[in-house]
Amino acid sequence: MVQKCSGLNRLVHTLSKLRLNDVKLFLIGLGFVFLLNWIVTLSWIPKFKCLSDGSVLQSTKQYSIFSLTDVSYAQNLANKINIYCYILTEPQSHLTKAYHVQTTWARRCTRFGFISSKAEKLMKMLAVDRTQNYVKHSWISMRETLRALHKQTYKAAYFLKADDTTYVIMENLRNALEYTDPRKPFIMGHIYKIRPNEFTLSGSFGYVLSRSALELIVLKGLDKLADCGPIQHVREDIQISKCAKALGIEFKDSIDMFGMSRFSNVTINNLFGTFNNSNNNSGTIQWDPIKTDYTQAVYDLKKLPASPLLISFGGLMPVKMYILEYLIYHLRPVGITHRILQHLPYSSSLSAMNRYHQQDYST
Repeated sequence: MVQKCSGLNRLVHTLSKLRLNDVKLFLIGLGFVFLLNWIVTLSWIPKFKCLSDGSVLQSTKQYSIFSLTDVSYAQNLANKINIYCYILTEPQSHLTKAYHVQTTWARRCTRFGFISSKAEKLMKMLAVDRTQNYVKHSWISMRETLRALHKQTYKAAYFLKADDTTYVIMENLRNALEYTDPRKPFIMGHIYKIRPNEFTLSGSFGYVLSRSALELIVLKGLDKLADCGPIQHVREDIQISKCAKALGIEFKDSIDMFGMSRFSNVTINNLFGTFNNSNNNSGTIQWDPIKTDYTQAVYDLKKLPASPLLISFGGLMPVKMYILEYLIYHLRPVGITHRILQHLPYSSSLSAMNRYHQQDYST
């Protein structure tokens, strides 16, 4: 009986040892599986860090697909080129037009302010002693605006004038200003000829005053020269052109590598490829995307309706501003990366500008 019990005890002890070994082996195997999974996961995450389980895009900046976008050049320009944007509007357009400028492109100005005859709580305003209607008395309103810009404590290097229907691509504007000196008096915008030997700016598409040009107009022009005086019922872009010319301020237009004005007077409708005889959707299209398709073996970018480095659009209602905001900053064709500053260096653009500026705007 004792021998039987002793044998039974040995059997139980042996089975217990087997179970313990099995448990150990199981735990070791499980740990190995977890370790292997961790190593494999770490090796793949850097390659696909914009994706999570189920390929769902994360909302945090670290895992956003746009965190992979190189914005260093644009950020460097934004830190280096200081622009105050002043946007002229009217009380009836505060919420229907101007507010949408504030929520789209104006955010990318170094600072900005809206000029109106009435304050608006939802918008950043620049205090200006202005009571007259801007549309009817735009030059009178502009004179007071220029005084307010010069008086304010914030001293920007450049001042961008825009309307509440203007859309500006600020990165392209800063690129155009990169090699300019704000200590030299100049005015930059779309320049067109109104009659032989007389040029003027187009105010609808925005224009830029250097710090020196603003000081010259306010201190030596507004109260001292007839062309800068309080003239009624004239367009501000025409009159500020006359005032600048009288003061010897240089006129600049930014020209791209194809010889196109970047402050072009193109409207967004020019980009729709609409038909000239649109009654029956037949006729000749305004531009042919097939001829400018750079993914093909043969193409000609000079046939684009506007510069690929365009700075501004004019005459836009808010819905088109939001469309531009999406197309420019969010829509990306997969597999196409633009390195325009590497393949088309600024020197080529600069030489085109130099040739353009040889034209005499002073006579």
